[in-house]
Amino acid sequence: MSNQFIVIGASSELGTELANVLRKENNLVFGISRNDTKHKIYNETLIVDDYIDDFERIKNFINEKDNPVLIFMNGYLKENRPDLKPDSFEIEKTIDANYLVPFTLTDEILKNNLQISKFIFLSSMSAIKPRYKNFIYGLSKQSLEKSIKSLLNQNFILFRFGMIETKMSKNHTKAPMTITKNEAANLIFKNINKSGIVYPLFGLRLIGIVIKLMPLKILNFLERNIL
Repeated sequence: MSNQFIVIGASSELGTELANVLRKENNLVFGISRNDTKHKIYNETLIVDDYIDDFERIKNFINEKDNPVLIFMNGYLKENRPDLKPDSFEIEKTIDANYLVPFTLTDEILKNNLQISKFIFLSSMSAIKPRYKNFIYGLSKQSLEKSIKSLLNQNFILFRFGMIETKMSKNHTKAPMTITKNEAANLIFKNINKSGIVYPLFGLRLIGIVIKLMPLKILNFLERNIL
């Protein structure tokens, strides 16, 4: 596998954490972000105003690299907050970050025949069965999984994580098997040679089976009243 990595969503907490892990293993790590990363961990960073509108700049940036691994760290979640429901702006951002940006950029990269060693995406246990507490987020991740499998067939990883402790999960109800961002970054690196849908923890695979088999009404009841 290439020793060059491009992190899209480079200013995210998990993105910078993963960049640190990759750099420690003597890889070249480049970032693409809408925000100034304010970190010196990337070998080079491209700042864009909009990931989709600025695709030509992204394309040129990728073309300068040697068959890199592309890692999408984009994410946004405003559901699962006990005291608030997402407004229309937050709903739009949820769909944009979790589905529209990674899908559209991947589609454009393929249409332009850019040389990518592997595509890596952050998915979620919520993609298995969108439910009451995070329906929009879960549906966005589920749509991403289906679209990526259709686009790429192989040469990709979709990491199904549970809750990761970042600012995005602040004030959210804590889920079973919650892990730190450092643990998540190390799990991505540990499993980076795999392909397809990957559960970074064996326990998450077992939980996934339960979610898939359990009727939605029962799952929603348990999450409302117990979890």
